[in-house]
Amino acid sequence: MKRAALCTVSLLTACAVHAADLTVEVRGVAEAKGSILIAVYDNSAGWLKKPARTARVDATPGTVKATLAGMDAGSYAVSVVHDANGNGRLDSNELRIPIEPYGFSNGATGMFGPASFPDARFDLPAAGASIVVQLRN
Repeated sequence: MKRAALCTVSLLTACAVHAADLTVEVRGVAEAKGSILIAVYDNSAGWLKKPARTARVDATPGTVKATLAGMDAGSYAVSVVHDANGNGRLDSNELRIPIEPYGFSNGATGMFGPASFPDARFDLPAAGASIVVQLRN
């Protein structure tokens, strides 16, 4: 009986260590049109190409929140797009300048392009965390 109880406690403890929740608060949503697309990346090789996790929430003026539950503790970076026309991507003009609002974790910005993974990177502790991403036009 003691052995079974010990195993159960060990399994519960092991599961709790890996169950970090990340709450992303997106500020500056201008209109209730389309969706807010949130992409979480866990390495620089996949940055803006292959997200580890994604979320989509309806756009409402002001601030929207999404919680991505059960993530492993570690280093991540987040990109956010206000997909106003609902086509599932960030639209840009013929000069490849974004025409829909977007933002990155840490308030990161890029020079003549998107922010880099190292600039947007943050650590998610096992206890979970909340971050804020401000949309820019």
